Amino acid sequence: PELALQALKRTNELVPTNDSAWKKRLQLLLQTGNTAQAVSVGEEAVQQIPQDPIVMYFLGSAYLAQEQHDSAIEQLKSASTLPARRPLKANIHSALGNAYAATDQWEAAFNEYDRSLKFDGKNASVLNNYAYYLADRNQQLAKAEEMANQALEIAPENPSYLDTIGWIYYRQGDYQQAREMVQSAI
Repeated sequence: PELALQALKRTNELVPTNDSAWKKRLQLLLQTGNTAQAVSVGEEAVQQIPQDPIVMYFLGSAYLAQEQHDSAIEQLKSASTLPARRPLKANIHSALGNAYAATDQWEAAFNEYDRSLKFDGKNASVLNNYAYYLADRNQQLAKAEEMANQALEIAPENPSYLDTIGWIYYRQGDYQQAREMVQSAI
């Protein structure tokens, strides 16, 4: 990854309008956990390639990872208005939902999760996050249970998803089921 990052940096220096190099560099920085560097590179990329939803999504994700929630929301909201393929739109709205959730803007978060699911109704991570936050707020528990079960159908042994359904059962007063799911998660 380090050699690839060096080569991509050099490409960005030589051809600053090469959108593919910016995208690959940002993706690699995020994948390797270099979120602080992804923020600075993303800010530069947005200057060179404005109005690119992928670059904006990567920058918004980097801001989110750095807990710069207001910047994440601003970048992701802008990205959500641009034309993009359905999977990218789903990811943008999911990340925007996560940013709103991190700032306790629950109505906005739930609206973004709904938008994400309209683009990809089988995204287990979105289904799980949405279900967890509904349960955590003790709202729409039947809907939360349905979404958590959909996530578990996709990834039946995911401990995070098992924990979410356990939390929902707990909120519903089904303590035996809650205990079994949480023990399975552990």
